[in-house]
Amino acid sequence: MPPSKSPSAAPAWTRQDVLALLSVLGLSILMLWPDLFRGWAPQDEGGLAQVAERVLNGQMPHRDFDDPWTGGWSYFQAAVFRLFGTRMSLVRLPIFLAWLTGLAVAYRLMRRAASPVLSGCVAIACGMWSLYAWRFPLLSWFYFPSALITCWCAIRYVESKQRAWLFAAGFVVGALLLVKVTAMFLLAGLLLWILTVASESGETATAGSRRFVIVVAGIHLTYLGGVALVVRGLPGEMQGAATAHFWLPQFLLAIWSVRHASRCNVGIGAGRRTLLRLVWPLVAGVVLALLPYVAIFALEHELPALVSGVFVKPGVRLSGFALSPPGRVGTALALLAPMLLIAGCRFARQEQTRRELVLAVLCGAGLGAFSFTGAAAASAMALSIRSMPIALPLAALWWKDLTTTTESSRALVVLLVFVAVTSQLAQVPYSAFAYFLYVAPLSILATAALMSARMRTAPVVAFWTAMLIVSGVRPDSGSAQTLHTLPLHRGGLQVSLLDSVRYGRMATFVASQPPGPIVVLGDHPELPFLLERPNGSRVIYDVIADPALYSPRSLLRALDSAGVRTIIIAHRGGTRGTLDAPRISALRSAYPCGTAIGRFELRSRDLGSAGQPANPQRCSRQVIESP
Repeated sequence: MPPSKSPSAAPAWTRQDVLALLSVLGLSILMLWPDLFRGWAPQDEGGLAQVAERVLNGQMPHRDFDDPWTGGWSYFQAAVFRLFGTRMSLVRLPIFLAWLTGLAVAYRLMRRAASPVLSGCVAIACGMWSLYAWRFPLLSWFYFPSALITCWCAIRYVESKQRAWLFAAGFVVGALLLVKVTAMFLLAGLLLWILTVASESGETATAGSRRFVIVVAGIHLTYLGGVALVVRGLPGEMQGAATAHFWLPQFLLAIWSVRHASRCNVGIGAGRRTLLRLVWPLVAGVVLALLPYVAIFALEHELPALVSGVFVKPGVRLSGFALSPPGRVGTALALLAPMLLIAGCRFARQEQTRRELVLAVLCGAGLGAFSFTGAAAASAMALSIRSMPIALPLAALWWKDLTTTTESSRALVVLLVFVAVTSQLAQVPYSAFAYFLYVAPLSILATAALMSARMRTAPVVAFWTAMLIVSGVRPDSGSAQTLHTLPLHRGGLQVSLLDSVRYGRMATFVASQPPGPIVVLGDHPELPFLLERPNGSRVIYDVIADPALYSPRSLLRALDSAGVRTIIIAHRGGTRGTLDAPRISALRSAYPCGTAIGRFELRSRDLGSAGQPANPQRCSRQVIESP
């Protein structure tokens, strides 16, 4: 039978809520703002800045250049540049504001299952294990705020029964798709959750009728097959750990969903009608968000370029450049922590006092400060959080029924678990530490909501949250070294002295050359942007470029046709596929005048800045730097 339903309503705002939320946002700003513009990840920030500048100059993503992402964000950031100036520091501000919005929504969602103070602590923990730990911009930072806004819209549907909220949820997913195609995993989580809602339509199957569980099983099997194809596309050495972290949670979630549908015993007709009634407003919202952007390409007859740039070219990332997720032993050991925590929640005492709550917070803070300081300990805690998506569906299978008092509380727990599990795939194929942080808040919030679904377990949740906050990853703010302002008009960031000197010297060299486009080989897209020269190539990142463009002959032909008289070769930067010996030799022959600045080799044609033959001494000059 479906779970019993009781009236649902969003928790009313109180003075405590206002104070708690203001405290969360205030503390988050105080934690991050002083270091927001300190240090940099030049390849990542340069890619974001360059695509926006190219759109600002009238170019179209995928047609005129290889936008690494869907392309909608390039238009948004171009508008920011037009309004506030073209500076690399402005790339971080939209991400910072999205992060604050995500924390506010995390508080509001958690508030449906816990007190204002505990909800605020969970939101702070989400902030500690996200942008605070890795403040360098990439578009994946928009994932968890968008996912939480989507969850909030879906829960508002449960509370109000107005399908306009599902339309709004779909619109948010569509907007995220315009930013990055990994939003498909958020859409998958939402659709799979709708299956559970349809399973609870209340009309049980009659004798001899097929049950809705067949539909649920078929959809999950199709989804699992797609995930398996993604995992099989990864390099062989990754597939074992990737199966454990990316496929196994989806499999466990499918078991829970099929068993839930079986217990609800809804008829095939009723379930199908409910499913269609809920899916169409969601899909309509996605389509409406995508339609204007797709129409731009359709009017320009560039739909094939859009499809290729979004779905075909990025496929090389699966096999070309990937990092291994945690090993089998680390995964198995780290899985124990969330499982023991959830087990403690199941068997927690039924009575609690304020004294127990305070003691739990003190114990969690003490254990976190004692056991989780330093890089190794942070990695151990990160492994535990990374393993939570495996533990979440196991806990849901174990507990059978959630003992919450409202329908929205039950729906919230199930929704957060589904979204947290499917969103793990947003890390594929890059399972480096930063990519884990993009989705870690979803696992933290889902775990806290699931534990809070067990009545009177606030001390356990408080203990765990205090550990998360105290053991949070501390960002490398550059406190151990003196940072200097990047000496370029488009910078606005604090970088190391070595980077400050190098980029200043490169700006001086490029300014002495004839005007025109430059080309950088070696995945440093920040250089054309910072040096205020157009990129003479359609390539942003070499890793997703067409390999045919990089044969020595075709490469030189492309440079000549673009009128490129200055190139920069970034040795040991990014990928090395475009920097093999034959290509470097051909480039040096065609661009004989060279200057080395650290790992960067700046080369130009046979003309000096005034259009006269270059000084032969200049062509052989080398700038030698100490490490």
